[in-house]
Amino acid sequence: MNAATYDVVIVGAGIVGAACAWECAARKLRVAVVDLSTIGGGATAAGMGHIVVMDDSEAQFALTRYSQQLWRDLRSELPDDVEYVECGTIWVAADDQELQEVDRKKVFYSERGVPVEVLSGRDLENVEPHLRKGMAGGLLVPEDGVLYPPCAARFLLERAQEYGTTVHMGAPVVELGQGRVRRGDGSELYGGVIVNAAGAWSPELTPGIKVKKRKGHLVITDRYPGFVHPTGRARLPKECAFGQRRFGGVQRAAAPHRSVAHRFFASVRGGASGSGPWHPRAHGGACRALHASLGGNLCHPSVDRVPCSHAGQVTAHRSLGGRLDGFPCNRT
Repeated sequence: MNAATYDVVIVGAGIVGAACAWECAARKLRVAVVDLSTIGGGATAAGMGHIVVMDDSEAQFALTRYSQQLWRDLRSELPDDVEYVECGTIWVAADDQELQEVDRKKVFYSERGVPVEVLSGRDLENVEPHLRKGMAGGLLVPEDGVLYPPCAARFLLERAQEYGTTVHMGAPVVELGQGRVRRGDGSELYGGVIVNAAGAWSPELTPGIKVKKRKGHLVITDRYPGFVHPTGRARLPKECAFGQRRFGGVQRAAAPHRSVAHRFFASVRGGASGSGPWHPRAHGGACRALHASLGGNLCHPSVDRVPCSHAGQVTAHRSLGGRLDGFPCNRT
């Protein structure tokens, strides 16, 4: 087969590869994007889409804040199916010890120009009356948001295609290096720069990259309209249109298979229920769907996303004590 030549060849059509393609193509470079089958698949499809500022390190803060500002600048151009909502994040403190972390985060964010608001226990109960009673308080970060990553990746890649980017699908990449990308169907692409944006599979193409697959579990409850409805405060949105919630967690090390780790899943569910009185059906395990993901692949392909209007906005929640890592959502 004849080989095609480009300035940049990007392996991976997830949100990172799509963003790279748009930036390069907008600068008049000849760009090709290569993937097996799906735009916005892999880790992009499994991601929560939480546009959140983090503060574990100065480097992490700088990167996440810059990313957030880029999305905010782009929000007026995003199509409806990207579902970008600036809903805010509430970092929930269960006790006085965790409330000290609220104070630390407030100082950290405020010094760096991130708007925040400290919520007392009563404020938190007014905002989220279905959280467990007696919570100490929380920190509202109103500029945090959520979006639907697969559609966001598709939007970015469409923008890249408007500048002439070529997308090659239908065959896996089996080898890359020295300016060449070889695919499983025997075709080859050449580029002055090769970008490995293959996510969890990147070490298979570039040995030595320190990327490890992690296994995550995600639970989506049945619909309970009115269960979560943050209202009455500036910049907080309306209740979830379909009343669903989801919570989950990621194991830092896991066996390389897609079966559910029941002990880990039980700890995730127990932690989530510790922050709020789950509806009996949800707490009893009558959940709408369970996904076990490995390297970004959802292992329950039969569950589809449900379209929703912007009336389904909700506020994200994270626990300072590490018990809850999830947020109410408006999609299955």
